[in-house]
Amino acid sequence: MPEDTIIVYVGAQVFEGNVRGTGGPGGWGAGGTNSWFNRIRGRGNPGAEYENPSLQTDFAPWGGAISFDADTTWNFSLTTNQNGIEFITVALHEMGHVLGIGIASSWNNKISGSLFTGAASTRSNGTQPPIQSGGGHFGSTTASNPAFGSFGRTHGVSRPVLMRPSFTDNGSDFDVAGDLDLAGLIDIGWQIDPPNEVATTEPTPASAAFS
Repeated sequence: MPEDTIIVYVGAQVFEGNVRGTGGPGGWGAGGTNSWFNRIRGRGNPGAEYENPSLQTDFAPWGGAISFDADTTWNFSLTTNQNGIEFITVALHEMGHVLGIGIASSWNNKISGSLFTGAASTRSNGTQPPIQSGGGHFGSTTASNPAFGSFGRTHGVSRPVLMRPSFTDNGSDFDVAGDLDLAGLIDIGWQIDPPNEVATTEPTPASAAFS
């Protein structure tokens, strides 16, 4: 595996009920010394090298897999809501799981009762956000948050959290990852460095405002 690379295998199958997709990181097996195991487990991230999951503060998967429902009518637009379920929204949600949300030990280690205690997520939410029973997602009651301006979505507009158990698709919304979703990745151990975006539409603003 090259440095700074992950591989995601993608396929399709028929799911029961309203399940649109599943995703998660891949495992591994190896023979050799503990130092070799640490290299595989951590991929250069010391916080992910610990064999004891309770000590892990980082996550370093080689990649994973996502499977989409073959019976769903999909909207494959990259920017707008059209007929069908938004493929980009489901794909981003499942990529969140591949990257460890709801699965990584560094995620599970920050769950206390029904709350997620990650520092970045707490700052984003204003208080420790609720967590779904079982820990796989942020809770269904998690407040909406500012969306990150990607795939044509206006930067900063209030949208439901992407990494909740289910997403909102009422025929007019196009959901992408938001501030709390990115904060969850930071709490797992990822480094997020989105570009600054000018937060003004004035052609000659008196001062620069960035978000």
